[in-house]
Amino acid sequence: MHRRGLSVKPLWFCGALLILAGCGAVAPDSPDASLDAMTIKDSGSDQSHFDGACATPNGFAICGDGCPADSRCALCDPKGPAWRCFNDAFAKFWTLEKSGCIACEDGDLCMAQQRGHPESLITCIPHELGYLLWQHDAGLDVPVLYFDRDLFTGDPIPNPTVCPTLPNAQACGGNCGGCGFGQNCIGRSPKHPVGFCADGATAPTCSLGKTACPNGRSCFTFNVGSATQSISDNNGICLAPVVCQSLAQNLPGGGTCTP
Repeated sequence: MHRRGLSVKPLWFCGALLILAGCGAVAPDSPDASLDAMTIKDSGSDQSHFDGACATPNGFAICGDGCPADSRCALCDPKGPAWRCFNDAFAKFWTLEKSGCIACEDGDLCMAQQRGHPESLITCIPHELGYLLWQHDAGLDVPVLYFDRDLFTGDPIPNPTVCPTLPNAQACGGNCGGCGFGQNCIGRSPKHPVGFCADGATAPTCSLGKTACPNGRSCFTFNVGSATQSISDNNGICLAPVVCQSLAQNLPGGGTCTP
């Protein structure tokens, strides 16, 4: 059954997925930056509806919820809840660096890797695959998330037309522009239309009250204020302290920095 006012359903795991260990720690609240002064527009992200479909135009597929399992998704029950297939399209997309959902492309979404465990690692997924899972009522057990870890709602990611000043950090997205070679534009979503540039492939991850950042870095987590705040708190990024504090104080949408 597809999403259209149905209750949230649990998801089953199928297909192989390598997992990297995460780490982290963070604590005090920081004031949220305001979006009031910003003008934003629709980013034009792929919002194609895949109602009733089991695969996207680029070959990303799901199984369960009436979608058949292929050879890479053999553990899925077509009558059970939906889950993504680790098929050829996903294998070409996914790399080890995408665990932790830091080294994603702007517009990608995130997805928890273990059902019912918000403390587990999350991973990058293509926007079209996340949208397809959302259409099949993925729910909160294995939620589809925006890049800032907020719960995906199907709303497009807006592009800022006014770029805020982020001392000691580089803003990205919309009129803020992109990032340099080897860096990712991190965290853009409806609640955080402005992202920041960082090397997502090498930046360590962190988690509130569990594992601190190495080498004197500080842990930055996005304030999402939703049912997935615990996932955000457990999937932060380690940054230089001056960068972390600047983002916590100035990034539109808000964040928290913990030494």
